[in-house]
Amino acid sequence: LLVLGGGSGGIAAARRAAEYGARVALIESGRLGGTCVNVGCVPKKIMWLAAQLAGSLDDAWGYGFDLGEWSQDWARLCARREAYIRRLNTIYRDSLERSGVTVFKGRGMLRSIHEIETDRHRLRGERLLLATGGRPRPLDIPGGALAIDSDRFFRLARRPTDIAIIGGSYVAVELAGVLQALGSRVHLIVRSTQILRGFDTMLAETLRATMQETGVDVRLPARVSAIVCPNDGRGLHVALDRGGPLNCEIVLAAIGREPNAANCGAQGVGVVLDMFVPLFVAK
Repeated sequence: LLVLGGGSGGIAAARRAAEYGARVALIESGRLGGTCVNVGCVPKKIMWLAAQLAGSLDDAWGYGFDLGEWSQDWARLCARREAYIRRLNTIYRDSLERSGVTVFKGRGMLRSIHEIETDRHRLRGERLLLATGGRPRPLDIPGGALAIDSDRFFRLARRPTDIAIIGGSYVAVELAGVLQALGSRVHLIVRSTQILRGFDTMLAETLRATMQETGVDVRLPARVSAIVCPNDGRGLHVALDRGGPLNCEIVLAAIGREPNAANCGAQGVGVVLDMFVPLFVAK
């Protein structure tokens, strides 16, 4: 079995196949664990816990604790977070080795439905599992490349003082809450009439009101028409289709994710990609 992708799905499938006696090779160009471990659930929860603690510190006076003014060291938080993630990467690597899975580091390209080529190796297997995961969807507007995405959020070296977040999904809402709690000025720009579209309406409306009460500038419905970097290079200018424009330090686009399958040569070997699932088509 050849497994292209070392995220949650690829690792689980590789280990289970090895347990049943298959010879398994797993190919991964990045850090083991995929989106969830490296730029998703795990680091997000660490940041969320920091934000929750900030809220508890603010509430402490009402419970008789006199803590005085507090400050938060963003760099220390991120360093400890990344150390924890590196530990998880090692745990995944060791578990694959114990299971008998051979890991090849590098970018894999499909040469047929039985072959994957990397920088150094050409691997052949009876079966191939495509587990390439997803990536943040780019912002397709003038100046969209000036925005960072949710993956790059976890590479910020310092906390932004003023940030505009585009999107109303749970990723956008979560990051808005984290940043506001840790001291950033946050603008949340949502194109629909409700944050968390598709979720329970009462929940979404309650959350929107709570976010506004805590200081998040929620703008809906509103669309970003362009992002411009001023001539002096200081900050970004965000043009909206309604309401006044925004000036902020950073723009973060959290507008969903798309499959990585299109970038591994899949379509060249007879794979048809629909919106969610890559499907092999028998020739």
